[in-house]
Amino acid sequence: MTLYYKDQKGQVHKETAIGYFEKGYFGTITVTAKSIDSTGKIDFEFTEKMFNF
Repeated sequence: MTLYYKDQKGQVHKETAIGYFEKGYFGTITVTAKSIDSTGKIDFEFTEKMFNF
């Protein structure tokens, strides 16, 4: 799962929240924006909880 966003200059940034999905698993992910710099670049924190059947 990938998160895309644009900064103040319109430049697209990409952050990988979850690297892959697999059949038989489920879970949640919490995305927290920890900080933003003067150009609009965001520092994210990803917390995931995954389970299998």
